[in-house]
Amino acid sequence: MFEEKYRTDNQSIVPDEQAKRYIKAKIIQNSQPKRINFNAIIAIALSLVLALGVTLIAKKPVPINQYVGESTLMENLTYDTIYNSINKYMQKQSYDSFIDIMDDGFAYLIGGLARDEAATGTAEPSAGQDNGTVNLKGESSTTNNQVQGVDEADLVKNDGRYIYSIKDGFLVVTDSNNGNPKLVTKKSLTTGGETVTGLYVNGNRLAVIIESYRFSGSYAPNVKIAVLDITDKENIKVIKEINQNGYYNSSRMIGDTVYLLSNHYVRDNIDRDKAETYVPCVDNAAIRETDICVIEDFESPSYLVVSSVDMEKGEIIDNTAILGGAQNVYCNNENLFYTFTKNEKSEAGGKVEYKNETTIVKLSLKNGIIKTEATGKVMGMPLNQFSMDEYQNNLRIVTTVDITTHSKSSSFVSSADSTTKNALYVLDKDLKQIGQIEDLAKGERVYSVRFSGEVGYFVTFKQVDPLFTVDLKDPADPKILSELKIPGFSEYLHPYGEGRLFGFGKSATEQGAVTGLKISMFDVSNPADVSELHLSSVPADWSEASETHKAIMVDAKKNIIAFIATDDVAKTRLFVYGYSEGNGFFKKAEAKLTNDSFYYGARLLWINDYFYVVTKDSIVTFSLDTFEKLNTIEF
Repeated sequence: MFEEKYRTDNQSIVPDEQAKRYIKAKIIQNSQPKRINFNAIIAIALSLVLALGVTLIAKKPVPINQYVGESTLMENLTYDTIYNSINKYMQKQSYDSFIDIMDDGFAYLIGGLARDEAATGTAEPSAGQDNGTVNLKGESSTTNNQVQGVDEADLVKNDGRYIYSIKDGFLVVTDSNNGNPKLVTKKSLTTGGETVTGLYVNGNRLAVIIESYRFSGSYAPNVKIAVLDITDKENIKVIKEINQNGYYNSSRMIGDTVYLLSNHYVRDNIDRDKAETYVPCVDNAAIRETDICVIEDFESPSYLVVSSVDMEKGEIIDNTAILGGAQNVYCNNENLFYTFTKNEKSEAGGKVEYKNETTIVKLSLKNGIIKTEATGKVMGMPLNQFSMDEYQNNLRIVTTVDITTHSKSSSFVSSADSTTKNALYVLDKDLKQIGQIEDLAKGERVYSVRFSGEVGYFVTFKQVDPLFTVDLKDPADPKILSELKIPGFSEYLHPYGEGRLFGFGKSATEQGAVTGLKISMFDVSNPADVSELHLSSVPADWSEASETHKAIMVDAKKNIIAFIATDDVAKTRLFVYGYSEGNGFFKKAEAKLTNDSFYYGARLLWINDYFYVVTKDSIVTFSLDTFEKLNTIEF
């Protein structure tokens, strides 16, 4: 009775999103010099609790030699087969402990914190889309996406004239109006217990991703994508709402198609006659047997659920569910790759050793049809989505390998028994390993990664910041070209014109103590002799740009490097820098916004000749030329 009341009470609690993010940010800020890598912590914890599965089966059978491991593949599945497999697992595992962790919100952390990806990537500014109305739309910046042509969900979007943002469950539509923004409408999007995760805009359509933790009157984590008709900005209509089981993992939009990914965990009250109790549902219907991939000896009753949605029609194109879960997601115009990490145990000479290793799954995306193509495995764990990149049909991935050893007679582990090393792997189109560089920077871990054609860059850190440059021209024989060591570390890397690489991160002493934010410009014109041309300290301690690439604007064509940062007394300011070859970085603007409150989820954009800072409560505008502050509108 007490247990049931406890669960009921906890399910009714919906923590404030901004408060959660603020607390998380302050933990990161106050924990320096050792950076808390939430992705790594969460994934490693889950690997110990869930021991995620290693090998998957595809819709179209993949040759056995593409898989690593000894799992027996299951084809031609039926609901009865799936039920028997999950039921067998539950009978031999301590499933109550698993459920307690899920109910305590651990799975929410996987869906929430693990998607706060903290590294590199951007798309070139593009012209605003024409939605068919006479809006006099002009040029504008876009979301800071990893891959050009592949849009990522964010809390703020624009179409070249109108700005779409989120305030406490409301969609706020603002006319940019040549630097004098005017509120057009506010539309409620959520009910109790729901949170807006991100937006996509595509012509006359807007897609809204909404998470909830109570669905159809009972506890069931759910992700909803609502497709809206925004032709009439003052009378926005919902065309379709599509519900998908699970905690939100990630999403992408390619053309008119949105791909929605969630992690669905099977609970213990499964019923053979009710497929929806052990199979994920989309729009209250269990996913078809033919659309589910399973392994016979899987190690976790968790699915990755992928749905493709036609934005124009508001209709589902395809669904896929794969037993095994997912963490990091990388997507280009043709393929989607996702990873999950587990610990592998080995015993030798009276010692027990654990190493983390990552399974990679490749899904093809063509006209919204989702097909599992191949799986592969590498040692270590990727930092985030930017740790992966596909180039000329080869996947490159950078990982950090965590190694822990202890005596077989004792489970006690000291810091001396734990270490790290780093690696880069190249896998072919079938995810077979064809090239690698291993045992790099022992005792350090990866902080940022950037791939640019035949060259890769990644940063590790412990006391100094080695910026590694890798020649990937021969995928079977990658080579380290240079290793630049400087104090501090870069958390964000971005090409800035010919032969230049911009870095955003933390400055540090030679002993590794973090002293604040810094920006750097590297000369990479000769990959074999990389140097740091210019360095500038930023008078602040923390920025959301350390966590997500979407919070920083790096625009070489406009000569703008812009972000919002906070100091140790929570004074928050906009920083805008330019760069010149002769003088290095110069400050274009340092501006206090509407108040000193903590800004999490604020985004920066430009439309025509005006620069906009968009928060959930306001829009502040500046001249794009002089960065003179012009107007402020509060919601």
